[in-house]
Amino acid sequence: MPSEDDEPDDIQPHGEELQNTDLEELRDSEFPGYFSERDGRLYQADTVTSPYPLPVDTPENQRHSTLHKALKELIENNYIGPVQEVLALQEGQQKVAIDLGCGIGEWVMEMAKEFPQVSFYGLDSRLRTATPMRISVDLLHARAIFMTVRDYSVIVQEAARILKPGGIFLSGEWGQFPAFHPVLPEARGNPGDHVPGLDRFYRMLPDVLARRGIISPVASTVHERLSRSGAFTDIHEHVYYMPIGPWSPDPMAQTLARASSRTIQRVARNFATVVDSAGIKVAAVDNNQPTTSVTFLIKAGSRFEHKAGVAHGLKNFAFKSSAKRTALGTVRESEIYGGVLSASLSREHLALTAEFLRGDEQYFVDVLASFVTSGRFTRHEYAEYVAPVVESEIEESKFNPGFQAIEAAHAVAFHNGLGSSLLASPHNSITHEDIRSFAQSAFTRDNIAVLGTGIDQATLASLVEQSLSKISATSQISSSASSYFGGETRLPAHGGPQTVFVGFGSAGAPTPEIAALSAYLSPTPSVKWSKGSSPIAATIPEGTTVEVVHLSYSDASLFGLLVQGPSGSAVKEAGKAAVQALKTVSNGLKGDDLKKALSKAKFTAASAVDSREGLVSILGSKVLSGHESSLDTTLASFDKVSEITFAKAASTLVKVKPVFVAVGDVATLPYADELGL
Repeated sequence: MPSEDDEPDDIQPHGEELQNTDLEELRDSEFPGYFSERDGRLYQADTVTSPYPLPVDTPENQRHSTLHKALKELIENNYIGPVQEVLALQEGQQKVAIDLGCGIGEWVMEMAKEFPQVSFYGLDSRLRTATPMRISVDLLHARAIFMTVRDYSVIVQEAARILKPGGIFLSGEWGQFPAFHPVLPEARGNPGDHVPGLDRFYRMLPDVLARRGIISPVASTVHERLSRSGAFTDIHEHVYYMPIGPWSPDPMAQTLARASSRTIQRVARNFATVVDSAGIKVAAVDNNQPTTSVTFLIKAGSRFEHKAGVAHGLKNFAFKSSAKRTALGTVRESEIYGGVLSASLSREHLALTAEFLRGDEQYFVDVLASFVTSGRFTRHEYAEYVAPVVESEIEESKFNPGFQAIEAAHAVAFHNGLGSSLLASPHNSITHEDIRSFAQSAFTRDNIAVLGTGIDQATLASLVEQSLSKISATSQISSSASSYFGGETRLPAHGGPQTVFVGFGSAGAPTPEIAALSAYLSPTPSVKWSKGSSPIAATIPEGTTVEVVHLSYSDASLFGLLVQGPSGSAVKEAGKAAVQALKTVSNGLKGDDLKKALSKAKFTAASAVDSREGLVSILGSKVLSGHESSLDTTLASFDKVSEITFAKAASTLVKVKPVFVAVGDVATLPYADELGL
């Protein structure tokens, strides 16, 4: 170790030269040497020798920030032990402290304010270099860094090398297992019985880390490592229990529990992957809810149909006779188990869903699989059960002008493919053989993803492998890439409010800027019964409504305003106000307005996955395509939105040829130019 009179070569004493900081921005050609972007998240590049497996982007930084604040509350300070004595000002000596694995630097900045006489440095996060640094420090702080090194003994060795005699090494690592607080009567029980999902995660974590060469767990071995090194004296171990549930009546403990639960969930999502089982993508989320749902998401939406209306017919053929059971048998058995079966159709996907009590997954996965693998599609079932429901849904849509307007808008905007209707035409020539042919071409491994909630992913993957192992491997359906056209159409209709849809479409992947635009313009208030601060809500007349519509697909998006009112004149007035608000916002948002738009868009995305339908809608297509399926990926995309990117995306959107649809009394409803388009 250097003597106390040596001046470190790599770390300079606290002085005037530290008041200025030079920042060097990475050039595009240098970026791959440091970072790689995978499915919307930023990771260390493969060329970086650190084994750190988690992202290094804004959502991960937010997790670290939440964790820092929670730990500070838990131990009631930024440190324990005789730190004040060691860092006390001494004449002729410059005290130096290093925060190893500093992250975004909250700990080191707070400590620098508390001890202004000390030179603090944050390293993120490798201490060892090709040539060992000639430094001597009084304090080395290393918290939650075990995933940055393959063997924690390296940290112990380097700490012994650089610490001055009498210096302090503060090591803090998580225990990697759930535990009861010692004061609780359940302390001798098995925590896994109370938090099975968390228990499974921590049991799997060592194997995941071992694949990256990381030796774990670490927390329980630090004391032994320090003792065995022979370089440290006065070694003290303090154990702190971070609440993760609402067991304590103390408000502060409950606040810590909420914070720690969020960080644990975020870490678990960061490790989540889509499992490939028998060639089929499988993903599951288990929040320990009492019920389970399993959805077979199939690329069999209306854009892929070879004959108009067959996708609509296929949706209504779901859970009819298969090689294993009749339609009536499926109904009776499902009722005995207390489950619910349902089918829904979008322009890109057919979703077959079973919802049931935990433990009944084997039966209900088999029900879903048997329809996919051995549905009979009989003539009599089509005539008696399917066709009447198809006709009923067509008839019902005639009294829903909003649905009619959006259906017509897709046809005008995209023509074929995404322009295909969700419903068969009133006078169609569909047969049971047409539907069977479409099903056979769509029900293949490449076209199916399985999503589960309230079920362990390994269990679901095993059931999928058993039930779908013999399904055809090659898809026989296709759809041309979407192109946007725009145009105008008018549909006479009776019943329901007078309706106008004004829309703008784009080909290509959906963007977070347009989602933020949609959230900002939405007149739905954040406080019930209030009018809200949307520029649309403040200007439309009483008795009219404006709904912001944002529909995203794999290769296109449709954004629009659905305006409804009691008369054509009222719709005209509301439409003009809504269009003017859109034009104003398309010039850009700044400051708090942009912050509000992004916050609302994030909340919309986050709250949607609270429901099974939202989870399938937002993450399902990503699972089907094999992309990253965590919510963090979606939320991280909003952090990249700036005033410049928002203004560019919004202005580009409104410059294209609009879609204009009028449904109702077309003699009184306005034309596009009357609304300022």
